[in-house]
Amino acid sequence: MRILISLLILWIPLPGNAQIPMTRVADSEGGKYIGGYRIAGQPAAGYQRFLVMWVDDPGICHRDLHVNTKERYLPDKSGRIAICGRVVFKGNNFPDASVPDREYLSYEFKEAYLIDIKEKRIRLELATETVDGVYYRFSGDYVEPPNMTGNIYLMGNMSRFLNGQAVSLMTLGFSRYGIVE
Repeated sequence: MRILISLLILWIPLPGNAQIPMTRVADSEGGKYIGGYRIAGQPAAGYQRFLVMWVDDPGICHRDLHVNTKERYLPDKSGRIAICGRVVFKGNNFPDASVPDREYLSYEFKEAYLIDIKEKRIRLELATETVDGVYYRFSGDYVEPPNMTGNIYLMGNMSRFLNGQAVSLMTLGFSRYGIVE
């Protein structure tokens, strides 16, 4: 009986081990985490046409929501903050992406979250919609402070799936992507 009680005590989560949602993303109103990210350095094989991964405020994708309000960035009990966005690859007509050709391959986020939990780095988790049998998953951490050597702001694993089967897994570093007008 003592052994059984001892085993049960081991399975009871202690309050100190609980995952506590934080408000770091809300405090910055998403500013440090929302925006465009490009692969830092030379793109890995299979990602040469990668243009940008846009992480957007949900109000950008859902017009019925207010944009950039602190309330939009408050995490749920598990630390998740719903976001939207897309992964974009260069089009066929202008492979240097110097001119918008409306033929970019865009994979909208199907499900995506920033995850803000006490004593952990802010995470980005996403899965895209399927386009012609292809979709992507990404799981990574924001690097704080950013790695200024390679301008790395986000680091994680990007998986490409074809017809439901994983065909590639790459660890990628991302730098900020700015639009020049």
